[in-house]
Amino acid sequence: MYREEKSAQYIKAPYVLKDEKGTFTIGYERKNWIDGMKYFKTYIDEEDTERRDFISKEEFNELRDEAEAVWGKEDPWTGNFVPGLLNPELKEVNPDIATDTLPALTAENQNA
Repeated sequence: MYREEKSAQYIKAPYVLKDEKGTFTIGYERKNWIDGMKYFKTYIDEEDTERRDFISKEEFNELRDEAEAVWGKEDPWTGNFVPGLLNPELKEVNPDIATDTLPALTAENQNA
């Protein structure tokens, strides 16, 4: 119950990363039980469409670990914020204002 209350205080957004191909988020999905989990990068700086490149589970985990080290993460047990190198503390924002100005997140990139 404590973790859920603590976690509800945060506005979550995907990690945004960059490589030689452009700016991207990471995500995963399972279409059905037979195919297994699919991991991917979704490039978000394309003019017309989002391009999705499939990656290995190992690459996904490496990118996620790197993003968490830089930007911080939520502790899965306590719901507390664990600081990252570039984000040593969370900024307080009015959630009514913040949700009006943030772009809508799709289900695919909330998993990242």
